[in-house]
Amino acid sequence: MKKSSVILIFLLVLLPIIVALENPLEISIQNTDNLIVAGTESIFNLNIKNNGIRDQTLTITPDKLGVFPLSEIFDYILIEPSQVTIKSHQEKTIEIRVKTLPNLPKEGRYENTITIKSITDETLQSELQLSMGIIPPEKSVNIQMDIESQIIPGKPTPYQLILKNRGNVELTDLDVKIKSDFYSEEFKVDILGKDSTLIKDLILTANPTSQEGESNLNIEVLQENLQKGSLLKQLTLTLNPDIQEERIVNKQFLATTIKIIKRNQGNSEVFKKIKYPVGSGNKLFTSTIPQAKLVEEYGREYYIWEFTLQPDNQFEVQIKNDYRVIFVIILFILFSTGLYAYFRNRSVLINKRVFRIKSDKEGVSQLKILLHLKNRTLKEIHHLKVKDFLPSSVKLHDDFGTLKPSKIEQNEKGVRLTWEVLTLEPGEERIIPYKVDTKLHSLGKLLLPNAVVQFREKNNKETENSSNKLTIYAPKDEQHLAE
Repeated sequence: MKKSSVILIFLLVLLPIIVALENPLEISIQNTDNLIVAGTESIFNLNIKNNGIRDQTLTITPDKLGVFPLSEIFDYILIEPSQVTIKSHQEKTIEIRVKTLPNLPKEGRYENTITIKSITDETLQSELQLSMGIIPPEKSVNIQMDIESQIIPGKPTPYQLILKNRGNVELTDLDVKIKSDFYSEEFKVDILGKDSTLIKDLILTANPTSQEGESNLNIEVLQENLQKGSLLKQLTLTLNPDIQEERIVNKQFLATTIKIIKRNQGNSEVFKKIKYPVGSGNKLFTSTIPQAKLVEEYGREYYIWEFTLQPDNQFEVQIKNDYRVIFVIILFILFSTGLYAYFRNRSVLINKRVFRIKSDKEGVSQLKILLHLKNRTLKEIHHLKVKDFLPSSVKLHDDFGTLKPSKIEQNEKGVRLTWEVLTLEPGEERIIPYKVDTKLHSLGKLLLPNAVVQFREKNNKETENSSNKLTIYAPKDEQHLAE
């Protein structure tokens, strides 16, 4: 082996020994918390390895001027144990508990000097900077909002809200509040672990009448009404000409009312027009509120309303087609005509009734027939003729009472009777009775035709009115027989 190679090997073996003699302590520190919330406690692990050939007894102390009451950052720094003995080529881990004061001047990184000193070797001493990032409690939660920069009022806009716990403390029972002039949202978060992230999918629907332009959205995360995070997001609201229409139709008998309502649910002033077709035949029966302008386009007529709608306002028109007036007029004409015809044709009323008087053992029934006359006019009527006809199945009695027929005509079909009445006073009634015999039991029923009264009106026009017809059934008792 060459001499140079031997020297190299010797140096490689000797070098660690020399280093260990100059600095026998190997020191490192670890903390799992990236950021510490002001007012909370965090734990650091200090690891010391003795690389020397002798055992060492060490004291570990913080900078006493860097803790309360002389410091506005650190409340206390506790080292357990603060004195430790480490054998040669062994190592130990010491726990350092650090609590920060709640009222942090500002967010940032802060340090405290840790001194490690040997009591067996006064020349052996090391210093270590205890460095940590500290944040105020109101900035424990970082908030981000993933949303489009331009928002159309009234249109749903999906977005994501991202919450990240920055600190070293698990957060529970959080209230998330999103507020602005055009939108609000609230929800709860049960747990947000330290260094964890929550992504929430939400939908923003701005008030349709929100004014266009820049607008702020304020987001807060609260725990027991104490702020844990906040974000002020600026969004741009665009123009939204949103006009909604509603039609209400109310149908009644021969009348229809139509309401047309235009609502401006946007955020800008809009000029609009309502056009409604109207037929030439029903203009007389159509009314509008407010008054419409009647125009003709391509041979058709229209009602037109022109108006300007401000945001969150509405315009209403009412169109009423009412044919009840013409119906009442037609009904009145028909009623008047019918009433006139009735009284004209029924100026003298004649009515026919029948009663069974008696029956004999041979089944012959004696009937009494009454012809009832009444003058319904306000004037006298002269020279009336009353005519009645009896079928051949009945036999006429000669007992006519006070008013006997002026003429009795008989043929194979039956008997025709004629009475003459000289005068009927206004409202006067006259009854003409006569009797007949018939075998109802063998016939089953008897049909008697209507009687008539003939007379002349004031204009010398001859008028004839008829009575009712009668159907007489075979009697079962002593009551009235006719239908």
